[in-house]
Amino acid sequence: MTDIKFSFQDKCPVCRSHGRQAISLMKYPITELYVDWSPEFLEDGFLDQSLLFCQDCSHAYLEKVLDVKFIYQNYITTSAASQGAIDCLKGFKAFVERHVSVNGYEMLLDIGGNDSTFLSYFSDLDLRLINIDPNATGGERYELNKCFLEDVDLGHYKGHDKKIIVSSHTIEHLAQPDELVRRISESLNDGDYCFLQFPSMEMLSKNLRFDQICHQHINYFSLASIKMLLGKYGMHILDYEYDDAHFGTLRVAASLNNVATVDCCLADLSFSSIVYNYEFFRQYYMCLNDALLPIFENGTGFGAGLMVPTLSYHLPIINSLRQIIDENTSKHGKRFINLAPEIVPLARLNLADPVLITSISTKSAARAIFNKLAMLDIKNIVLPTILT
Repeated sequence: MTDIKFSFQDKCPVCRSHGRQAISLMKYPITELYVDWSPEFLEDGFLDQSLLFCQDCSHAYLEKVLDVKFIYQNYITTSAASQGAIDCLKGFKAFVERHVSVNGYEMLLDIGGNDSTFLSYFSDLDLRLINIDPNATGGERYELNKCFLEDVDLGHYKGHDKKIIVSSHTIEHLAQPDELVRRISESLNDGDYCFLQFPSMEMLSKNLRFDQICHQHINYFSLASIKMLLGKYGMHILDYEYDDAHFGTLRVAASLNNVATVDCCLADLSFSSIVYNYEFFRQYYMCLNDALLPIFENGTGFGAGLMVPTLSYHLPIINSLRQIIDENTSKHGKRFINLAPEIVPLARLNLADPVLITSISTKSAARAIFNKLAMLDIKNIVLPTILT
C-alpha cells in the first residue's frame, strides 16, 4: 500500500482560495479494502490526511487526493447491496418527481449510475436511460457508458432536447468537481434539469458524524459552496432539501433558468464551529472507548460496512474485537486491510455475548442492524453513535 499515488491540493476546488486545516487525521485508514484473514495481522492501508476548510465559500475538502484509478479499480460497492443507498435513491427519485414529470422527457442520464438501480425506477417509461460510470452495470434496457467521470464527454447530448441529468453521491469523489459541473452546464438546454445529491458538510458537522470523513470523499459541499459552483457555470438552484438518513444528504435541483431560483437559507458553518464540533466528537469517542474496552476486548462486532475503519480510528476497541459478523457472504473469511478482526457469518454469533454495532455510517444501516439483533434477543447491544 505504500506505493499508492496521491496528489496534494491546497486550493479550494470551488473558488480556488487557500483552505485552512480544520482537522488533522494522522495515519488515517483507507476504506473499502478487504483481504483474506490470517492469524498474523500486518498493519497496512493508512495515509496521513487533513480536512481543509475554505472560509470564502464554506467548502471543505481533503488535502491529499488518492489516485482516482486506484479507487475505481478497488471499488466494490453496488447500490442494490445497500439498504441505506436504496432508501437514499428512493428519496432522490421523489425529489426529482416533485419538480418534473419524467415521463415527458426523452432522456435520463445518470452520472455515477453504478449498477443502474436509480435508472431502474424509470425502466417502464419511454425514454433513453443512460448510465455513465467507469463500473457501470445493468441490463439491455440501459445504455452503459463506461468511462472515468473526469473524462466524460457530455457534448454530444447538447443537441437532444427534453433531458434530465442526475448524479447521486458522486460529485464528492471528484478532485475537480468544477470540470464535471462545467460539462453538465454546457450540455443543458433551456427546459433541461440537473439534480444532484451528495453528503452535506453542514449536517456532518452539526450531527457530529466526523467518522464519515474518508479518503474517497474528496469534497464536503455546503449549500453555499454548491450554489457558488453551479452559479460559476450559469446554473441556478431551483430547490433543495436535506435528508439525514444516508450520510446527511443534501439534494439540489438546478437548471440554466434563473427565474425560479429559491432563496437559499445558508447554515452557520464556520472554521471555528468545525474545529469545536470535531473536538467534542473526538472526546466523546475517547470516553466511550474507555468504557467499552473491558466489555468488548476480544468480543464481537456486527456489520462490516465500508466505513468501519474510519469509525475504528476514533473507537479503537473495534480493532481489538475477535470477529465482526456480516451477512454478505463475499466478505466471510476476510478482514479490512487495516483491521485485525475476522469477518464471519451470522452462524458464528453467540447470542449470549454482547454485540457492538460497527456499521453505523448511515442511520438506516444502524437501525436495521439494531432491529435484527433485538429480534435475535441479544441481551446487550451497543450502538456507538451520537445521533441515529
